[in-house]
Amino acid sequence: MNRTRKFLWESLFFSDVNPLMKRLARTSAEFEDIAALPHVERDVLSADEYPPLKQALPALRKNPFEAMRKYERKSLWFMFFVHVSDVHLSIAGALVSVQILRLFEKSPALEAFLLRFGIDPSQKIALGATMALFIFAANFLAAALHAQKIERETLVRYRIQSRFTEYMFQFVMRMSRASRIKFSTGDIVNLAQNDARHISELYAHCFVDMPVLVVSVLVVVMLMFWMLGNAAWVGLGLVLLQIPISGLFSWFASRMHGELMLRSDRRISLVTEWIQGMRLVRYFGWSKHFQKEIDAKALSEFRQELKLRGLYSVTFALSVSWSMVVCLGIFAAILFLGGEKSSSQIFGALWLSAILGQQLTPLPWFVSLLVQSRVGSKRLANLFQSKIQDEEFSSTPQEIASQRASLEASQQESLEASQQESLEEILKSKLEGHSVGFELEHVSVRFSENDPWILKNVNQTFAPGSFTAIVGPVGSGKSVLMQLLMGDVVPTEGKVFLVIKGKGPQSLRIPLHSEMGLRILRSAQTFVPQEPFIASATIRENVPLRYFDDSIGRNIPVADDKSVMNALYAASFGEDIQSFPAGLSTELGERGVNLSGGQKQRLSLARAAFATAKIVILDDPLSAVDKKTEIELANALLEARWKGSATVLWATHRLDFLSLADEVLFLEQAEIKERGPADELLNRPGSRLAEFVETVKRNEGGEHRE
Repeated sequence: MNRTRKFLWESLFFSDVNPLMKRLARTSAEFEDIAALPHVERDVLSADEYPPLKQALPALRKNPFEAMRKYERKSLWFMFFVHVSDVHLSIAGALVSVQILRLFEKSPALEAFLLRFGIDPSQKIALGATMALFIFAANFLAAALHAQKIERETLVRYRIQSRFTEYMFQFVMRMSRASRIKFSTGDIVNLAQNDARHISELYAHCFVDMPVLVVSVLVVVMLMFWMLGNAAWVGLGLVLLQIPISGLFSWFASRMHGELMLRSDRRISLVTEWIQGMRLVRYFGWSKHFQKEIDAKALSEFRQELKLRGLYSVTFALSVSWSMVVCLGIFAAILFLGGEKSSSQIFGALWLSAILGQQLTPLPWFVSLLVQSRVGSKRLANLFQSKIQDEEFSSTPQEIASQRASLEASQQESLEASQQESLEEILKSKLEGHSVGFELEHVSVRFSENDPWILKNVNQTFAPGSFTAIVGPVGSGKSVLMQLLMGDVVPTEGKVFLVIKGKGPQSLRIPLHSEMGLRILRSAQTFVPQEPFIASATIRENVPLRYFDDSIGRNIPVADDKSVMNALYAASFGEDIQSFPAGLSTELGERGVNLSGGQKQRLSLARAAFATAKIVILDDPLSAVDKKTEIELANALLEARWKGSATVLWATHRLDFLSLADEVLFLEQAEIKERGPADELLNRPGSRLAEFVETVKRNEGGEHRE
């Protein structure tokens, strides 16, 4: 019983927050202090009703707005009952106030009612004081319940927007190449920041308040009819008249808000492109041109925003004054219809009209949120309806289902053929004691039926622990082959398998383009692109690519500085790190603006060296370094660190170290023309690889330099 009373006290009056408030008076709170609050642990950090993206995707594609209603149904029902209770407690207070006035009027009906319950009507002062205490208690409890609703609104708004952001991040990471091209970075940022926020605010404020508004308006009108008779019908008619007026404003607002979001997308996309190409803009003297374009886009958006705000202002002014219109209509009806009304009835009608006004005042805001969320839901659905990787080359749901069934059947056959190892155990052990390779069976790739083949009938085995160099002219298919092995491209024809080899003689073959295959691949690979990604963070954070800021409340382990330094020295970044005054704590600008091209590539190579992955995929990572550094990197990384300890795939135009590879693949016209050890191919009469190497050497104008 004591525990129940304590829970009710804390829930209604937030007494559990008092220790945190006292701490905030002295110092700033840490995340652990906030997480220690019972309701935060219960409502924010605990498991919720949101499914993983894979299960939620069909609902998100159909209607993102409706999907959120299903996942937040418990909170929405809680908010509805709490809000209904606090509104009707206020209405009860109004009714009791009417009865206080009636105590001082000659009301035989009230006296008979009191006598029936053994209450002496002559004790008017005591009875009135008791009723006043009831009104105070009712309004106090209504305020406490309303505070509970506001708290749950905050949680709902936070959860919906954060979940949308999480779903969008996971979805964008899985989007197909063709789909990703349709959405600029600015579009996606705008969807996450604005459209998702509009839906979250609608659920937090409007989705519950609208039905409560309808219920409370009907209750108030019925009570006014009980007090005022037929005059209340005039009030009801005026209340209902506001609905089509709000609907008309909603239609105008929907069209105007859709145009506003399009203009906002254009502005954000242009700003994003300007920031990404800042150096080029500055070098070519395009700053004034871009500034004019951005100003024009911002001015266009501002004008549309002004129109929309003007419409909302008119709607809000109409809503605020509408309760007065209802009151005037009611009292005009009383005068027109005649009949005497007591002061208690008039006072009660005024109080109820005030409650009615409070319920009607936010109606324009609700209309605005509804319009914005409808537009946002359509835009989000448009994103989620894009194809993901395993749907990229399928045009119908039947083909997609058939492809998935085929992949699952192949995976099941592989699992049944090898009963000795458990994939889940392999993943839990982080592939300890295992090596990973690839097998391609009759793989062909093209992006549409009208496009030429980018890869054609490729049959190749990349044995676990092997070192393969991939060479060929521009457009031969090297990059697509790499993307195929990284799971970014799905073969139009043929199959790609992961080969997992343990200590025993047998190996396990898993379809790469399957859920389990991608899980294993992502846990096993590291990748060095030709254009390296540099985070706006310290060198200590860039090497492991993990942020160590714990201000968001996660205890992230700081990387071992010794391991970071070893990786940097292996990537010939040792002298560079010594030249930075802050060492590992040196802050790198956005996209590594304070590093040269060669430094960026070597930092990216250090990241791969730090990862100690089972699969190392290198996309021409030596293209921006000089000859001396190339020799150092080849000796320290390609030969000493990775050869024999990882499966290395190296696409390159730097041909001096091909002899390090166990096998060289020469691609030309979407096919593997030659394969074998470098020395054997280079000495073979009529070798295409030998001709290509000679051509490259003739075309080199000198050594590559940073």
